Amino acid sequence: MGFDLETTGFLPWMGAEIDLIALSNEEGEKYVLETREYSDGDLEDFFWGLSLQNVKFIGQNIKFDCNFILYHYGVLLRNIFCTQIAAQIIDNGRQSEVRFDLISILQRYLGPAYAIDKEEKKTLQKSFSNKIVQDNISLIPSVRKRQIEYAAEDVTHLIALYHKQQELLEKYSLTTIARLEYKVLPVLSKMEVQGILIDRIEWKNLVKHWEGELVEIEKKLDEESLKLLDGKRTEFKFGKGRHGQTISYDLFGNATAVSSASEQYLNYGSPDQILSIWRAFGETPPKDGEGEFTVGEDAVETYLTETPNTRLANFIELLLQYRELNKLVSTYGDSFLALLDKDSRIHTSYTQTRTETGRLSSKEPNLQNIPASKNPLRDVRKFFIARPGYKLITCDMSGAEVAIAADYSKEPLLLEALKSGADMHSQLASVSFSIIFKQQLEIKKSKETITIDGYTYVLNDLRDEHKSVVFAKFYKAGAKRVYQVLAKYINRHHKPEARMDIAGAISKALDDRMPRLSAYLSGLIEEAQTTGVLTSDKLGRTRFFRPTVYGEAANYPIQGTNANALKIALIKLEEYFRNTPEIDGKLLMNIHDEVVVEVLEEYAEQASLKVKEIMSDALSYFLTDIKGGASVSISQHWKK
Repeated sequence: MGFDLETTGFLPWMGAEIDLIALSNEEGEKYVLETREYSDGDLEDFFWGLSLQNVKFIGQNIKFDCNFILYHYGVLLRNIFCTQIAAQIIDNGRQSEVRFDLISILQRYLGPAYAIDKEEKKTLQKSFSNKIVQDNISLIPSVRKRQIEYAAEDVTHLIALYHKQQELLEKYSLTTIARLEYKVLPVLSKMEVQGILIDRIEWKNLVKHWEGELVEIEKKLDEESLKLLDGKRTEFKFGKGRHGQTISYDLFGNATAVSSASEQYLNYGSPDQILSIWRAFGETPPKDGEGEFTVGEDAVETYLTETPNTRLANFIELLLQYRELNKLVSTYGDSFLALLDKDSRIHTSYTQTRTETGRLSSKEPNLQNIPASKNPLRDVRKFFIARPGYKLITCDMSGAEVAIAADYSKEPLLLEALKSGADMHSQLASVSFSIIFKQQLEIKKSKETITIDGYTYVLNDLRDEHKSVVFAKFYKAGAKRVYQVLAKYINRHHKPEARMDIAGAISKALDDRMPRLSAYLSGLIEEAQTTGVLTSDKLGRTRFFRPTVYGEAANYPIQGTNANALKIALIKLEEYFRNTPEIDGKLLMNIHDEVVVEVLEEYAEQASLKVKEIMSDALSYFLTDIKGGASVSISQHWKK
């Protein structure tokens, strides 16, 4: 059956209701049910009946509709087909070239004749969420008639589209990966509707503390600015009128727009004003890759590493602290808490196939971007809590990308490390830092310190920072990326003209230590550039590439396999909880390679072992030479 809902809003847990239910069948018949004409019990029985008859529900962005049916009627639709997901699987890698709204999909697969008036569609969509219209809809029958016709139009071509997409999925051997996506979709729907409990009061208390810290950092910035100006005149004033500013950030974390109550005072959140005061200090600001002056985070941090003895060092450190805190306040302050439902639960929306690798992403809000911090005054994860009488189990596919890279490339260094437990990261960090520090060093997991040219380093810190270089190598990263990660160390110990040569030497030395990995990744890049297509793993997720592709092609099978393994794990976990109702287990969140589940406290230990086994087995399914691993923890709050 073609299936679509018209609702009064986007989020059922925030009060949005179902207004119309549109259905179509193979015979071309269309039905539109007005929910106000039926009881919730009637509609619950209706959907249960269709589910028991194994009716396949076909819809565009169907998880949205599944969420509403589950929330309002308690029925989880499992036999589904999403036309949007099918299109994203078929055209994977062409996301920048084609659109995935229903009109575009219909015209792409069924022909240009399948057109819908976009402007009228927008107007009618808005009418469902217009409270005045909805409250008086019985008084304006012509509008109601058009709403019903519009609802019917949305399901008119879904079955024809389904048959065409099924044909293409079979033609391109994509049916297996499509089945995976359709099996995990109901699991994600349950997670989204369930949400996770938040300690609202303690969260608000931490935000108040951040706001107090911001005031103190602003005072220190004022003092440092006045000291750097050393009596020079400037257009800005200092000392009051700026507290409580809010900053908007772009996708890369750079401040873009600021609101302030008093613009004559220096606003530390304004990039333009920071550029001006930077020049007033008598220093030349850093430049971006296009040669434009900028005070974005990346540029400022690079400036600090390239000129470690700059007189602006303290100002820059304070400015970075200010930006970090202000971003926390603006992202996780009142605006975040406003997203909690009446029961203090936060809900997100997962997208399955928007990323080319198939990795899940989260939005509104992005729970996969919640910062992890060892500093208790920066840690908001501790406010994601279990209900009384329950525990949270957090399980992570430990070292998944390393395991996949090792198994697929047959790289001896990686395989040996995974089989014997050898410390691969220490070995590789030793290679890099021996080049940087111009002496043979052994980096290891240790709090021991070494002093080089007057700088003191903790061995374990060097090891941990170097992990980013290793993971960058899974993208076939070269000297430029190595330099970006290790610039602080390279700049301190080498003259400007030698720095990129040092980064190049490190890159080559790491490739030499992992020759099979390097050759495997080079082969993927060559294949993608030559054929324009790669398949991630035995499930068959395919991606198209442009001829100029490089690092994304090298990493595609690694990330794609990781994504598929995680989705298999989610399906198996939901199945386990469904078959063991006594533990009352619920999937709450996915964060990249990590899942958070909730179970009754007395079953936490037992369930944690099973969760770990399921996560490990899901990864192992794709590996031949080694086994997948997982790490697990039990706590009252979200904790690794």
